[in-house]
Amino acid sequence: PPSPFTHLDASGRVHMVDVSAKPFTSRTATARALLRLPPHALSALISSEKSALRSPKGDVVAAAKLAGIMAAKRTSEWVPLCHPVAVAGV
Repeated sequence: PPSPFTHLDASGRVHMVDVSAKPFTSRTATARALLRLPPHALSALISSEKSALRSPKGDVVAAAKLAGIMAAKRTSEWVPLCHPVAVAGV
């Protein structure tokens, strides 16, 4: 019987699927994270100015946002068998 998964052939082998004729679809993704810090690092961030959580290396929140944007732009490199995805905003 044929596989219900488009990226598997009848023998269960993985292969890329041709999506060139597939119509554009709008998608939304949500991500979340758990931040674990040593107590001294958390204290240092909490005691800094609320407008910019700074460490000796710079604004921690800005660095985290930049990392998220960079990761979103490379979605197809992180998700197995994912074709390049146009990202409209992060």
